[in-house]
Amino acid sequence: MANVSRNSLYRYHTPILKLLRERQKLGPRAAQREARISGARQRATNHDLKEKIGKLATLIDHYYGAYHEAAKLLARRDRELAEVRRQLAAKPLLLPGRR
Repeated sequence: MANVSRNSLYRYHTPILKLLRERQKLGPRAAQREARISGARQRATNHDLKEKIGKLATLIDHYYGAYHEAAKLLARRDRELAEVRRQLAAKPLLLPGRR
């Protein structure tokens, strides 16, 4: 129960009262039919969402793999740059023709 008195329903909730009267005119079978249709829509929506979740998980795996590969390449590049800098710093450079 909604714990709303009949008087307050008539006075303050007239849109709800109109909807209730329209439902009563349609009869009990209309409500059952709507419930079945609503359930079917919900099942279709759930099915679509499950497919989208699968695709999203695949994309996440793909992008994580790409990130992991890029991180390895950056670490390798940093090691190579550090090695080149170390080799350049170890040897003095002599300019030709100058003393």
